[in-house]
Amino acid sequence: MDAKEKEFQKKLLATFRIEAEEHLKHLANGLLELEKQDSDNSGVTIESVFREVHSLKGAARAVNLRTIEKLCQSLESVFSAMKKGEISPMVYMFDIFHSAVNQLSDLLLITDSEVKANILKNIDYIISCLSNILKFPGNDILFKKPADDKSIHDFQEVSESAPGVGDFQIDSGYLRISAEKLNSLMLQAQELQSVKLQNKRKIDELAELNALIENLTNQTQTIKSQFKLLHYALTHKEFNIDEKSRKEFDGVMSKLSGYFDWSTDFIKNLDRKIRAIQSEQIQNGFMFGIMADKLLEDMKIIQLLKFSSLLEIFPKMLRDLARDKGKDAILEISGAEFEIDRRILEEIKDPLIHIIRNCIDHGIESPIERKQKGKPEGGLIKINISQKDADKIEIEISDDGSGIDLNKVKVSAIKIGLSTQEELNKLNREELTQMIFLSGVSTSQFITDLSGRGLGLSIVREKIENLNGEVNVESFENKGTTFKLILPVTTSTIGGLIIKECERQFVIPSIYIDSVIRLKKSEIKSIENQNMFKYSGKFIPIVKLAEIIKIPGKTKLNGMADALKIVVLNSQQKKIGLQVDEVVNEQEIIVKELGKQLARVMNIYGATTTGSRDLILILNIPDLVKSTVSMPEIYKPQQSESEEEHRHKKILVVEDSITARTLLKGILETSGFTVGTAVDGLDAITKLKGESFDMVISDIDMPNMNGFLLTEKIRSDNKLSDLPVVLVTSLDSRSDRERGIDVGANAYIVKSSFDESNLIDVVKRLI
Repeated sequence: MDAKEKEFQKKLLATFRIEAEEHLKHLANGLLELEKQDSDNSGVTIESVFREVHSLKGAARAVNLRTIEKLCQSLESVFSAMKKGEISPMVYMFDIFHSAVNQLSDLLLITDSEVKANILKNIDYIISCLSNILKFPGNDILFKKPADDKSIHDFQEVSESAPGVGDFQIDSGYLRISAEKLNSLMLQAQELQSVKLQNKRKIDELAELNALIENLTNQTQTIKSQFKLLHYALTHKEFNIDEKSRKEFDGVMSKLSGYFDWSTDFIKNLDRKIRAIQSEQIQNGFMFGIMADKLLEDMKIIQLLKFSSLLEIFPKMLRDLARDKGKDAILEISGAEFEIDRRILEEIKDPLIHIIRNCIDHGIESPIERKQKGKPEGGLIKINISQKDADKIEIEISDDGSGIDLNKVKVSAIKIGLSTQEELNKLNREELTQMIFLSGVSTSQFITDLSGRGLGLSIVREKIENLNGEVNVESFENKGTTFKLILPVTTSTIGGLIIKECERQFVIPSIYIDSVIRLKKSEIKSIENQNMFKYSGKFIPIVKLAEIIKIPGKTKLNGMADALKIVVLNSQQKKIGLQVDEVVNEQEIIVKELGKQLARVMNIYGATTTGSRDLILILNIPDLVKSTVSMPEIYKPQQSESEEEHRHKKILVVEDSITARTLLKGILETSGFTVGTAVDGLDAITKLKGESFDMVISDIDMPNMNGFLLTEKIRSDNKLSDLPVVLVTSLDSRSDRERGIDVGANAYIVKSSFDESNLIDVVKRLI
């Protein structure tokens, strides 16, 4: 066989593998459907499965893959008998059928000459079982799974492993184009958008040039008029200029007049040509813009694939996983007709498999457990896909299992040193549930091929965030768990808000923006050394972008600003307020990767360019939210007073414990403050009416009048209503902190996390 024939055979084999992949997908789904049906209503499905096996057998014979042909022949015989009504589908048969499909999918990746002895042993065994079905259809004892049979098989897309079939291939009315070609075309279409923006920039520059020429024309006319007046004045008889000088001056004026006329004509011609170029540029830019936009839109549509192209493999995969774990579960899929960028679809395959595995391993109980709980013996896993917005897709994966065991989450977090029992006790259910996405946290007691290593869900979050999406989870005991993935429809372009910070521009992806607001300084409250503001009924932290990404430069917003520009971000079920210098505009932007050398940059997702070719960084919002939460001091407004001025401030310490009162008094006096003391709230009110103080620092749990009531009294008094109040207490529950905010405290410091420097910093910022 010469080189040309070998190349032809290689392409023919690759073509067969692509065709066989489709047959196997339909065959696997047909078997799953048949398994659900009763014998009386299974005729159509049996016919469909029979045709898929028959077609695959014929295709294998055409490329001389005799092993595949032989196995298909045995399957075909069984389904032929079912068609004729000679045998009926029985439960035990389906494990044999699915094992045969698994083996066929493995055989696609190798040639007959590469088939090894152990594979042949499995195939011979499956053929023997199929033969026994024909001979003894009612006897399931004859089927016994061999030790080396693969019961779990993740169906692999043959196109990823098979030899290439060239740049394109025509198949069943579709043109199959290689991914590399599509990616290249998409990149070129994206670059045309940059050219379109640059063209618009040139048109604007021509308009500026026209304005300059018009200004020059006006100035020339003014100078010409002034010279005429000068000529008239100097040649007037009152100046007694002699005839010779008059003639010389007339000659100069004549030359100047000629120069002015020439320059005026030159400027007019220049203006006319520039306007003609501008008009042509506008027309060409308009036509080019339409074509570039249409090309990019068409390329984005070409890149879209239906979710069904990915999810076809999931029902069979779930069945095999459940059987291996001794469980029973079915998969319901809705919204598979929605489309998403092919590149996103490829990237989310592994995260979806991880989540499905977690649903089987951690969520769905065994049939016995489910029966004891009053549930159906078979579990239900749902995948629901919906269009959240024009540019967002939401994937919801839910199960009706036992839910996430939060006690196991706590044990795992403590075991790996992630947190302490005291810290975990302060978290609510929602916060504890989100911990399953942290690396090393697992609720499984054993390490298996499915889970237990505590890496799966951490990888899921990382992959989804790398796609500029987000993932969240909800779980309820004995009711089940729901994972929600929010993804952009395409990765090529995204909606983005361009903002300015320290004279630099950045892009915030619109998918994470909740709103853009102006916030008065008086609306900011300090809570545990973090500045927060009330948004939608809840307090959320506020952070300056320059501080969180550590960029140098002058910021326009400082302590003198009356109102702050805030972009409210929503990620990982957390909201933060991002303070920026300026909000420029919102537009669709082209995402450019930073390159392999900068594959992962903290707080940065990618970059884009504008018409002026300036590079603008796109912010990674999940990173920003994590950075914000981990910052010890969320927001530090500029100090308006010097250290010397602070020394003249007077503070009232309200504390019933003499030890705590003495400690606070000593700390404050060491920092230069004048300190007065009160033993409870009632004593404090008396002293506030008799003396002048700049701040109150109070405990909460005190006799006669506690700190909450004291704060309310201060806020209701017209003379004291603006007095800063800091609550320093051992009460650290969420409800206590929220009550402190509601009664009007400016800051809330928990004694268990008390730090001298933090207290002084809070005091200096408030007075």
